[in-house]
Amino acid sequence: TTTMTTTTTTNTSNYYATNSDDAMHIFDGIRQSTGKQQKADVKHEITSGLLYMAQISPTSQTNLIDEALACFHRALDMTTANVHNSKNRSTKNAHSCRRYSSPRSLITKKKQEEIVKIHELLADAYRRKNDLTRSKVHIDAAMELYEQSLGTSNEAYQRLFLKEHRLTCKIYAKTKQQNRKGLRRRSSNCVKLGLMDMEAGLLDEAQNRFEEALIVLKMRHGPEALEVVRVREMVGDVHVKRGEYEDARRIYIGALKVMEQKIAQNPKEDARYQRVLAKLMNIVGFYSR
Repeated sequence: TTTMTTTTTTNTSNYYATNSDDAMHIFDGIRQSTGKQQKADVKHEITSGLLYMAQISPTSQTNLIDEALACFHRALDMTTANVHNSKNRSTKNAHSCRRYSSPRSLITKKKQEEIVKIHELLADAYRRKNDLTRSKVHIDAAMELYEQSLGTSNEAYQRLFLKEHRLTCKIYAKTKQQNRKGLRRRSSNCVKLGLMDMEAGLLDEAQNRFEEALIVLKMRHGPEALEVVRVREMVGDVHVKRGEYEDARRIYIGALKVMEQKIAQNPKEDARYQRVLAKLMNIVGFYSR
């Protein structure tokens, strides 16, 4: 048993030692405007997180992963601090799983690559913690940034796509054990709780609820089902409340495209279509002021 534990720890240490070299290039390109101290702080958080991950053992796994997650979240917050609206910079919970969407006009390609790498570290840590839902949130965020800067044909994007696919399959296998009624109740409860959180101004919590509901709904109905579109609209509403209008605009446009194809079979959806269209026009009106 002692030999097996030592071998596992050694293999884990080697894995993170190898990946730490790959991850450390994140910091080489951090812009001078962020300041030397911030660069050093980000590097320290990432290094500390990697060291925690390398020390994971069967008896200390949870505590070490939590410490690593806290380090990676602080690094992500510091790296994205200069591309967020000031009202979104505070970090209420080091383990909150925000999407960290950044205004497109304020983020460089190099900065996108830095943020992507930290999202990947977070996704891996959450996967090690067996929190597959939050792991997928960070993989999705990394894929979105890569798609913007490199395109979907890029090798890095395709690598993340395969990782996301495997993660989705694991989530499905995990939730498949529940019966259909249980899944329906779970998604419904997540939506209700998310709406309550949003009403209370707890936007991070609300988005986490909606993201969890989306995973279940996509598995049950497919990615372009009306049930999925309705919850995506709620995620767009969260972005509006944060002032992240570009993210909201993208979601609303995607929802409208799906609904246009569904209205012929379900005329009752026309009212919802008009409502989402009005939300989109309000955003356009905001930009035109």
